[in-house]
Amino acid sequence: MGIEVAPPDSRRSEVGYCAVDGKILFGLGRCLKNPGHETRYGAPTGKQCAEIVRPLMKQILSRCPKDMRPAKAGDRWTFHNPSWEDRQATSSFTLFSCKDEADQQRGLATDTLILDEARDIVNLAYVVNDVFGWQFVD
Repeated sequence: MGIEVAPPDSRRSEVGYCAVDGKILFGLGRCLKNPGHETRYGAPTGKQCAEIVRPLMKQILSRCPKDMRPAKAGDRWTFHNPSWEDRQATSSFTLFSCKDEADQQRGLATDTLILDEARDIVNLAYVVNDVFGWQFVD
């Protein structure tokens, strides 16, 4: 299990986009490697999800081999890797707005949590401690 809280980065620079790409690739890699894995990717607002993360997801996943492309329902991508022993196993990557959808993530299984633009998440302590924190305590 892991928890990653993204360091501040600038969306205005190419470096900023690389940082967001890297976080997405980290989460997607976990999904493709581990059957049953649940990655949740939180952005400060729904607008940031729509304008930054969704287009990058589309671009990255367009290069995914056809037999590994995920099924998409809303902001949830469900993966099946044909190399997994369990042919019925899936994993998923869910994108959510910390401002509007944090409480909807409460109680859901989470193996990897990525919070992007953490400095802009108004309710960061609540999201980390109250919504997800209990899942990462041994």
